[in-house]
Amino acid sequence: MEQRKEMVTTFYTNNVIMRRNMLELQLFNKPMDPNQKKSLERFCTFIIENTDIHYISFLTDDIIIDYLKFYKKSGFQEITFSQAMKDIKTLIKVIQADELNRCNKHFDLSIQNFHLWAKL
Repeated sequence: MEQRKEMVTTFYTNNVIMRRNMLELQLFNKPMDPNQKKSLERFCTFIIENTDIHYISFLTDDIIIDYLKFYKKSGFQEITFSQAMKDIKTLIKVIQADELNRCNKHFDLSIQNFHLWAKL
């Protein structure tokens, strides 16, 4: 029983490490300033801890909304709403500038996107 528990824990840990490595390869493939890097690290950690995606191209509007909800739950104590929005904008900018994966995702963060803001 203990050996099985240890195997499951090892598998889970290896999976998390592999997913983090895959996401970091996709996100940190170009030089960036320290603030952008912090933003992407926060988002990467959120993705690892709260989703099961391996590729940035699998990001959806719902995951972005969940990112905002995650920090809203804590009353934006860890980071401010403004910083969470900057994190999202940085992520979108990196995704749209990625020439390797050429992910043509469109995320509408404008106030005209009522459905996005109503989900919050």
